[in-house]
Amino acid sequence: MGVATLISWLVTAFFGLYLLAVWPGLTMFTRWIPVHRAFAATESGPGHLPTDLRCSAERECPVSVVAGHGVLAAATVTLVLLTMLQG
Repeated sequence: MGVATLISWLVTAFFGLYLLAVWPGLTMFTRWIPVHRAFAATESGPGHLPTDLRCSAERECPVSVVAGHGVLAAATVTLVLLTMLQG
């Protein structure tokens, strides 16, 4: 269990460092959601991208990295708690 916890923590930290390179943590996540939705909506519709969406840092984060980081963070916290309860 300890090895799985360590591996999960390392992978989560790697994804977090990637996100930190673009913009730090929860602030980025709360800013990313509306920008991602607006970008997805304009991408499917006619016309050009709004000026504020063309160069925003929030657009640079792939959905897979954001979702993967969240899932791995939850798994890491669960594994840490299970490891603590075992010993």
